[in-house]
Amino acid sequence: MDTRTRPRVAIYLRQSITKDDSYSFEIQEAACRELADREGWQVVDIFQEAKSTSASKGGKGNAAKRPELVAFREAYDRDEFDFGLVHETARLARNMADGAQIVSDMYYASVLDGVRYLDEDSDDFSPLLNMLLAHKFAKDIGKRWREAHKRRFLLGLPPTGGHQYGYVQEKGAYLPGPDAPKLTEAYRRFINGAGFRVVAEVMGVDIRVARRALDSGFGAGLFLWQKKHWSGAHTAVITHGEWQAYLKVRAERADIPTRSRNPKYWLSGVAHCGKCGATMVRNGRGMRCTAYVTRGKSVCSGTWGDLKKIERKAWMYLGAHSKEWAAAMPAFEDEEQRANAALLDATAERDAAQEQLDGAVKRVLLGVVTEQEAAPILAELRASVSEAQEKMNAAEAALAMARPADDWSAILRVVGYNDEEGDIFDELEPEEWNAVLKRLMRITVYNYEHIEIGPATA
Repeated sequence: MDTRTRPRVAIYLRQSITKDDSYSFEIQEAACRELADREGWQVVDIFQEAKSTSASKGGKGNAAKRPELVAFREAYDRDEFDFGLVHETARLARNMADGAQIVSDMYYASVLDGVRYLDEDSDDFSPLLNMLLAHKFAKDIGKRWREAHKRRFLLGLPPTGGHQYGYVQEKGAYLPGPDAPKLTEAYRRFINGAGFRVVAEVMGVDIRVARRALDSGFGAGLFLWQKKHWSGAHTAVITHGEWQAYLKVRAERADIPTRSRNPKYWLSGVAHCGKCGATMVRNGRGMRCTAYVTRGKSVCSGTWGDLKKIERKAWMYLGAHSKEWAAAMPAFEDEEQRANAALLDATAERDAAQEQLDGAVKRVLLGVVTEQEAAPILAELRASVSEAQEKMNAAEAALAMARPADDWSAILRVVGYNDEEGDIFDELEPEEWNAVLKRLMRITVYNYEHIEIGPATA
């Protein structure tokens, strides 16, 4: 047959879910080409959705989120082919609104459901019926998924399932696996000053994977669902206090300019701009204000300090105060005891507030007062419980962040308390050393000549 008289078709491929029992792109294309050869159609183009965009989320309007489908329809509008060819109608849309729009805009044929909507003489009943069936199938699938999610949620399992770092699945349950110690260490390193780059190296994963794993709270016995943390049925690998400490440090770092979150230089974030108070980072042979670097002159006109001069003053300050810090350094037992006492007080305050709230709710249920009459006091009591819970979380975080005596002795060796020789980084990791300095001193750089160093501020 003369190719100039053969109908031109373009194939559209989309794979909803990558599973063994789903139709792969290769199977879809082969079936479409076989039909085209049998019917005498000329395949002039192929549009294939990337796997990452195949299963678009949301309801009405999914079609607009599939770039290759958009390109497929635009090519048809430009008369680059006579009709489209798909493996089944559902590849075009599982949404009736989108499906009806596609049927009204273009002609197409399908392999599995036998649609032959090729020209204006073709009946549109068949494609519309198949669109309706695809729409109903999608709704049924969605309903089953929602029911499955609800059941898993009630069982204390992540509704969407899937792999969780540090855990293995056995008979539907999540159990700590070989990587669980790495997850525990990752949380503790982050709490003690490490950035996500270091944490990712500890875990042996990409930075984004490390961040998602820690933020999910799964290691704390929680799971993340609809942007909230819920109690899970699995065993935690960190304490509740360590989780609260992680959240505290995570929130504090959210306000730090990105360039100073993973300090590779020991004075990053220790030195501050004398003009605006922002932290300073290494910049060539000097240190530069981060506000000036990241947001420009409209925020700060910028301060620059000579690197060698700042370092020399820092070492002199450390040497002059090392014995003073050693004498004032609290023993770990004392620090832990104070943290435990604060936690007991906070817990008692929370329990008392909760008891008051429970009593007020009970009186409403018994009909002693109406819900409307009790509304103001209930709101006040709930606020008290929330405030007390925040204090309790802060106390648990403080207990988790108490430094053992071995850590403090390492710090004292670093600042020269004894005569042991060795590189400072043999004692502490760079990020831990940086975190220590932030607790010991604050450097303020006003200009090249004017540099002041004093105790760290709270």
